[in-house]
Formats: sequence, structure tokens, C-alpha cells
Amino acid sequence: MTKAELIKKIAVLESVNDQIYSELYEVDRLMRLVGFEGGLETVKLTAQEIYQSGHVGEEGEENL
Repeated sequence: MTKAELIKKIAVLESVNDQIYSELYEVDRLMRLVGFEGGLETVKLTAQEIYQSGHVGEEGEENL
């Protein structure tokens, strides 16, 4: 790849990173609004606890 191509690729990746960060920030904000005090971190911990306690159906277990 040429230097120009690399610079263009970096710009695209920075844009994608910004979009992903914005989405994560919005989901975190929404989770806090609906009662997950710690946002996504609390959602993640809750999901792990549910999974470990065996309350997840058979279908979802393979993907985790």
C-alpha cells in the first residue's frame, strides 16, 4: 500500500471508531436511564450472572 492509501485507510478506520464509540455511549446512556446504574458495565455483569446461574435458554449458550 502506498502512503496515501494508508492515510485514507486510517481516516476510514477513525470514522468507524467514532461511530462505534457514539453508539456505545448512547447505549450506555440509555441503560443508565432504564435503571442500570453503572451503564453497560452493569448490564454486562448482570448478563454474566444470569448466564452462570443457568437462566439462559439452550439456544444462546453456544454463542457466548
